[in-house]
Amino acid sequence: MSRKEANSRSTAGGRAKGPASKPAAMLRAQQSAASALAELVEVNFAVVRACERGVLAGRDIEPLHDLRVAVRRLRTLLEQILQAPGTP
Repeated sequence: MSRKEANSRSTAGGRAKGPASKPAAMLRAQQSAASALAELVEVNFAVVRACERGVLAGRDIEPLHDLRVAVRRLRTLLEQILQAPGTP
């Protein structure tokens, strides 16, 4: 499954696919911590960008919810990075 497929979902009623509120990062056991963090940030930022048009259109609350969840996840990731040993 591609990252794009992992980050989209079908909604009921035949509506178009949109960003997932639970994006799937493709992390590997042998991946470095820095690479894994970069991928998690990238995946969540992609959800933020994908929600932008839907939020501005204001026709549905789902894009706003997905955007808020992605921003919350990004904020948590960044807080964890700043608390890591060796971080200034």
